[in-house]
Amino acid sequence: MTIALTIIIVFLASLIEASFGFGGGLIAIPLLSLVLGIKDSIALFLVFQFLKGVLLFWGWRHIAFKHVYLVVLCLPMGVWIGYKTLLAVNAVWIEIALAVYLILFVVSQVMKKSEQLTPVKKLSPFAQITSGLGGGMVQGAIGTGGPFLVTHLKTLNLEKDVFRFTVIFLLFAANALRVLFSVDDQFFSERVINLLIYSMPAYLAALSIGYKIPRFLSEKQFNMIIHVLLSLSALLLLGKAVMSWAS
Repeated sequence: MTIALTIIIVFLASLIEASFGFGGGLIAIPLLSLVLGIKDSIALFLVFQFLKGVLLFWGWRHIAFKHVYLVVLCLPMGVWIGYKTLLAVNAVWIEIALAVYLILFVVSQVMKKSEQLTPVKKLSPFAQITSGLGGGMVQGAIGTGGPFLVTHLKTLNLEKDVFRFTVIFLLFAANALRVLFSVDDQFFSERVINLLIYSMPAYLAALSIGYKIPRFLSEKQFNMIIHVLLSLSALLLLGKAVMSWAS
């Protein structure tokens, strides 16, 4: 039963990640934690988030490098700070802060008039540095830096494929660092490795299907789903924080 539930959760979460670039972790980790416990859940899906970088072989031409080069340079420091912060700070406060930020961001985006949603040339250096450090810190601390990075890219109003593969690229960089930092802590148990092997066929199927899904969505539909995923991320973070307090 544990293996079957793990495979189903990994498939659904990875399908979302492949389709929209982010969001799977916030869905997979709370559900997997009910089956595997929080440590093994984070370790398992962290590997799958890292392996998602295989999609960049097909989508690298869509990456908006000019918008994120400083973000990438700042990610390592952010991930390291976040990883060390987790050892000293209660993760609940980080989850609550991120949830409030996401809610305010979505509300501000929805309230904007359509004529205000015009593309900008690029993020300012300060915005890129803030995004890299902030997204890296959240990723390093609680493994869910995707929504933070997404909010910064969302302000650019990028075309859907450019947006998706740029997010995948940034999270690939952040997850590579997180995996590297985790190896020395014996983060990946034998149980995690076995579940990784069992889930791999479903994961690869999710990548294949998710890669094609945006072709059937208009730009408006794609952006609406991004807002829904950000809102859902905020609600799941708040729910997770409440459950942590209750326990």
